[in-house]
Amino acid sequence: MYSQHDILVVRHKAQYLVKSYLIAMKKMNQHSWNACCKMAGEELSDLGLTQFSGGKTFANWNVHFRIANKFPHPGRLTSSAERESNPQFRIFEYFPKAKEMFLEIANENKHQLSGKFMLEQFEEKILPTLERDSRDKECFNDGTKPQKMLMKMLTKTPSEASVLKW
Repeated sequence: MYSQHDILVVRHKAQYLVKSYLIAMKKMNQHSWNACCKMAGEELSDLGLTQFSGGKTFANWNVHFRIANKFPHPGRLTSSAERESNPQFRIFEYFPKAKEMFLEIANENKHQLSGKFMLEQFEEKILPTLERDSRDKECFNDGTKPQKMLMKMLTKTPSEASVLKW
């Protein structure tokens, strides 16, 4: 999920790239792509956008954007090793209904979306539903990995930071 700050960072990246593209359309025959990106940074700096300044930075964003058709998440990327070592990342693998609920809540509440909000929803709606479903299926606390994870999360919910990584 994106925080308000993350959204602002992505918007600024888009502004830098758009400006770089516009300059490149006019001056690419006389200047390199990196030079066009640098000019974009200088022009936007005059307008008060000063978070990013390097032409190479904008050029790298262009590569990421062209390959994936989206920007990478501006927050810290989670490594696959971290995902493997932290069982909290498997919540949606073990409980597909939790993923459905999480995405539905996020999509319906885009106007107030934050890590804190999603953590509250996870604690108040998703975990109780998972517990109720497990009890209905008579597998609650049966010793399997999914049930052990559920028990752990019922006693100690994940941190806001963990929820943001989901």
